[in-house]
Amino acid sequence: NIILNKFHLREFKSLSA
Repeated sequence: NIILNKFHLREFKSLSA
C-alpha cells in the first residue's frame, strides 16, 4: 500500500508542478 501511495504522491506532485 505504501508503494502505491508513494507513486500516487509522485504523480500528484508532477501534476501540480
